[in-house]
Parts: sequence; C-alpha cells; structure tokens
Amino acid sequence: DGCTCFFPLITDRKRGDMRVISMFNGENWNDWPKDKWGIRHPPSNNDLDSRLDSVKVGLDAVIVPGVAFDAQGGRLGHGAGFYDRWLAQLPAPAPMLVAACVDEQVIPEVPCDIHDVKMDYVVSASSVLRCAKPDNA
Repeated sequence: DGCTCFFPLITDRKRGDMRVISMFNGENWNDWPKDKWGIRHPPSNNDLDSRLDSVKVGLDAVIVPGVAFDAQGGRLGHGAGFYDRWLAQLPAPAPMLVAACVDEQVIPEVPCDIHDVKMDYVVSASSVLRCAKPDNA
C-alpha cells in the first residue's frame, strides 16, 4: 500500500494562513515552483481545490520543521505561527508530530507560549527523543 504525501503552501502570508495539501499521484516534484529561498512548494493554481487537504483527511504523522527544539517537545519556529495554527486545527486523533533536525538544533529549553504545539519526537542524527506531552497539549 502506498502513502499520500502532503506539503505546506502559504495561502495568505498577512493573515498567517497555510494549507497542507497532497501531491498528485505521478506528479513530478521537480515541476513545482520554488519560493524565494529555493524551496519547492505545491503550485498555487486552479487545481488547489482538487488536491486532498490534510485537515479533512487526517494524517498519521507530520514532520514539523523548526529553528530549535528541546527534549520536552518544545519547538521554536520562525515566529509567524503558521505551523502552530495549522496543527491546532487537525482533527482527532492527533497525528504523531516529529521534529527532524540536526544535533545543533536541540537545545536545553525552547521558550513556549500556551498556543505553541509540542512535538511527540525530536529526531536528530545522534538521538531520538520521545517527548512527554501534557494531556492538554
């Protein structure tokens, strides 16, 4: 059985809106446009509504990017809150949240606010940290 891969697309930078949508079966990643940082993203054209939306289908796991992480599951992003808002709207049961990073991104403590979503795992080249999340996280 195959899997469906989903990728983030910023739909409204001013409002902080992001959708995470599917790649079409057989679609070539190399045909996708690049953003100003050279990162490929789904094309924001007329076929957006024909793609699967991650919020509607449910997910098993999410690899979440960030600047820094800690062993308690804290995540420091770039400060715009795109991922925290998107993660907060995912239906139950919540997917497993995995931070993939280099060792230098794991620090003793990441400053967190009430709206920050905690990771279940922090995975680097030298360790896999299983993070204890409070029941309300």
